[in-house]
Amino acid sequence: MNATTNLFNKNPAIWNIILLILRIWFGYVMMKNGFVFFKIVSSAAERKVIEDWFGGQLHFPLPVFMACLAKGSEFFGGLFVALGLFTRVSALFVFITMLVATLVANTGIGWDVYGTITLSFALFALLFIYWGSGKYGLDSLIWRRKNIG
Repeated sequence: MNATTNLFNKNPAIWNIILLILRIWFGYVMMKNGFVFFKIVSSAAERKVIEDWFGGQLHFPLPVFMACLAKGSEFFGGLFVALGLFTRVSALFVFITMLVATLVANTGIGWDVYGTITLSFALFALLFIYWGSGKYGLDSLIWRRKNIG
């Protein structure tokens, strides 16, 4: 632990590069998983599937709306995290979405595959909630310019 702390203290550029790589990967995966948001919005057949799953099996009220919130959080939250824009807030939305997915939809039978994946996504989101975007995100660029001017 001490060696790792010293490594990041002596060379924070390494940590910023690691954050950049993790943000881009995490954002890509979230966007890929959340892309179904656009199918829900544009396809009556997809909305029917969502009504059956979110409403019938998971018993969510307003199932299409809830699915749009979840998948929208994944897609747009992933996009913003990848860009490093509003990183902490975006990661918070993803964290909540992944925590609900883990606890509501992916416990029990699907735990071995889906539950561990959604829980991992939630934990990655916690990383970005705590650390933010790092030096190589748009947050850093925007706030640095604002402080200079």
